[in-house]
Amino acid sequence: MVQQLSLVSSIPKSQYKVLMLCLESYTGMNPHPLRQHTVILKPKYPFTPELAAGKVNQIESYRIRMTRVWDNPNGFSSNSKSSSEQQQQQNQVKTEPLSDGSSTTTGNTDNSEPKQGLKGEPILDTFPPGTESTRNSSIWTLQLSDIPAGGKRTVSIQNIYETTIYETDDIMGYVDELGYIPDIEFWNNGVRFYYNDIVIEVFRLYVHSRGGQQPGNGIGDGNTNGVHQVPLRLLDGSETYQVKCFVNVSKLNDLENVARGAKQLENLKNDLSGLLSLDVPDRISLDSRVNSRIVAGNINKK
Repeated sequence: MVQQLSLVSSIPKSQYKVLMLCLESYTGMNPHPLRQHTVILKPKYPFTPELAAGKVNQIESYRIRMTRVWDNPNGFSSNSKSSSEQQQQQNQVKTEPLSDGSSTTTGNTDNSEPKQGLKGEPILDTFPPGTESTRNSSIWTLQLSDIPAGGKRTVSIQNIYETTIYETDDIMGYVDELGYIPDIEFWNNGVRFYYNDIVIEVFRLYVHSRGGQQPGNGIGDGNTNGVHQVPLRLLDGSETYQVKCFVNVSKLNDLENVARGAKQLENLKNDLSGLLSLDVPDRISLDSRVNSRIVAGNINKK
């Protein structure tokens, strides 16, 4: 279990390169690739407590987050190049004349993604005959999280419990034995920086091109190296990048490192204040409980 302290923000696509240059200079390192495939699991038979006056419910059902490294078959750039190297590559983009006198550019002007688009192997699809699945040979991490601590805080503080499954003959069968079924899946593509104890992630989320939520009845959309692959699309059509900065503290009662991590995040927020606005994430959006009355109450107020 870890306590995760975090701050979040977002930036438009137009500010991405500026942010990369600033983070490279600030951290003194080139970005590391960040590619994850995430499946959100929900209880197969969710517990519905009896709501009665004076009765306190002590049992909660939680969703589980299941993640693995996303190996994209296209061999696209993972943003691991420095911004200066990306700029040098972009300077080599060719301009070709068209018959009507105008011109067009060839080459990948956005080094973060391949020109042909991204693909991923879905878990919610039934992979068709003639293709294979890497789901059982992948290293999966199962993660269960509490709702972040309430009150007025300078950073979000959330308890996270996780375990790693290195190999299994049937990952979906294992999930079924836990009493869970897949609900939603998505992919994120971006970069990571490290500064002191802080992990800085800049990424965008992708879903299946037909919606991202197709449990059990998918149709094969592609075969890449014998593995069932489907085209992906950005979840946010505005092409906004998400920024998450966090510190993991390994012990629940380690107040000294919690205070130090919070201070580091506050200093980072001040140092980057002219570039992006880092804020405490909405704790309701991080509530993974199935029957959360906090979430339900917030929705009813809208």
